[in-house]
Amino acid sequence: MTKSLANMLYLKKKLYTLKMTIGKSLEDHLDDFNKIILDLENIEITLEDENQALLHLRSLRNEFDNLSNTLIYGKDTLSLEEVHATLFTKELRRKLESNGNQDAEGLFTSLRPRKKEFEDKNGTRSKSKEGKKKRYFICGSEEHFKKECTEYTKKKK
Repeated sequence: MTKSLANMLYLKKKLYTLKMTIGKSLEDHLDDFNKIILDLENIEITLEDENQALLHLRSLRNEFDNLSNTLIYGKDTLSLEEVHATLFTKELRRKLESNGNQDAEGLFTSLRPRKKEFEDKNGTRSKSKEGKKKRYFICGSEEHFKKECTEYTKKKK
């Protein structure tokens, strides 16, 4: 690149308008940022480390606003290396938390007992009814079904 006014203005505009797009990883965004900084240095334009750090924080998506504010207002000086370390730590923590939640959710759902196997329709756990005969609730007989019960037909009429 030549050190012309057009190149200087183009690269500065590119640096000041750089914005991290949705779906782009933090590493890719950092590569784009560093490429612009190196192009500026090739045409002998240098920016202080603190200015680079501020420009990089400004170029991030809105989800990094709280982190940016903490870095800017929590210290007297700010370095680009410190910004990068903090960003990568946050990204790593976010990835670990999202993986941990998925594992825990799968474990929780797989250990939950099935309602039909262990509970009756009242929601209470029932003991085995094997060997016991069912009795009809109107006449108390074990010999017939509801439709065949004479007392049921009398009550119905």
